[in-house]
Amino acid sequence: MRLGVLSMKTVRVRVLVRLLADVPDLIEPIGRLRCAEWDSADRVDEWISTTRREAGRNDLPVTWVAVDEIGTALGAVALGPSDVPGYPELTPCVWGHGGAC
Repeated sequence: MRLGVLSMKTVRVRVLVRLLADVPDLIEPIGRLRCAEWDSADRVDEWISTTRREAGRNDLPVTWVAVDEIGTALGAVALGPSDVPGYPELTPCVWGHGGAC
């Protein structure tokens, strides 16, 4: 019996980093991505609302999203003020992230 060899092909993708506030149509997909990351499908609306609140522009919290050349969300990271008790200087603090596989 001969085992097959899996052939891997490298595909180059141009990745852009955008402010989520500039691409509001990605709020829902990023919220769903974060929800899936935490395996909490019963709370998808909560994750979308949280992502909407964290899509700031001029102040924290703010979310940055990686997109491909056609605008598909690949991943995101939300930054906010420190949430570590007693350490307000740890700002910005990573509040959440998610990524496509």
